[in-house]
Amino acid sequence: MCLIYMPVYPDVEETDETNPHLLDLLDISNIDNSFESMNKATFKLKPIHVSFPIFERLFFKKRLGVYSASKLTFLDSLLNKLKPKLTRELRKYTTSACETIALNHEIFGLTIIQGLRIKSLSHTEFIRILDTTNDTYVRATIHLAVFSISTNLTIEFIFKVKNIPTNHCAFDADDLFL
Repeated sequence: MCLIYMPVYPDVEETDETNPHLLDLLDISNIDNSFESMNKATFKLKPIHVSFPIFERLFFKKRLGVYSASKLTFLDSLLNKLKPKLTRELRKYTTSACETIALNHEIFGLTIIQGLRIKSLSHTEFIRILDTTNDTYVRATIHLAVFSISTNLTIEFIFKVKNIPTNHCAFDADDLFL
């Protein structure tokens, strides 16, 4: 098993698991247990800065004036913008022209909306997790099996959510810890 770590951008904000203000919102996957022995490739993307109201509109559907289920169209459009870069980076691991063509077909045929297992927080759960009005990092992770090069691809989208309204936080939990 080969582990490939390819950052698209440097992780200058230290938005990994050590960040106390990191929340996982979405985990999208087409990988099942039989593909876990494949090679692994990881892309961590630079944080996208967005205000809280815009983040709500991008990631949650609004029905009857209340936010409800998760919306994936924005994440799907971000993935579409990354596809050329992904194919260029992953082409290094192909051994023939046929593999490269199959890789391009597979990558450009990927959509988040079709046939993937999605685990996500509802809007209510997301609001309940927010315990501070500080800028918060929100992660959406996509795990994809790329069969043409036998690789499990992981893409981490990080959003730095700013301007969190105080009415979404009962109190700042950071004040309770030493």
